[in-house]
Amino acid sequence: QRLIYIFRFLFFTGEPGKYQPESGFTESSCTKTCPKGKFSNVEGLTAEKDCKDCGVGLWSTATGLDSADKCTGQCSGR
Repeated sequence: QRLIYIFRFLFFTGEPGKYQPESGFTESSCTKTCPKGKFSNVEGLTAEKDCKDCGVGLWSTATGLDSADKCTGQCSGR
């Protein structure tokens, strides 16, 4: 556990639902959020392309989602 703490102190790992494309970032929070229709449930993303799509038939207008469960919009059938 101590090794993990030291790693997190030395290397910012981010937070779910966000990413940080800039190297050498030293703030406590990522500045970019996963866009509408996408989410991230892992830490340490460095690009928007790393955010995952909401599931088939699901969508969301919110940004920065940290779970697929938050993609609550459902496409209506024809």
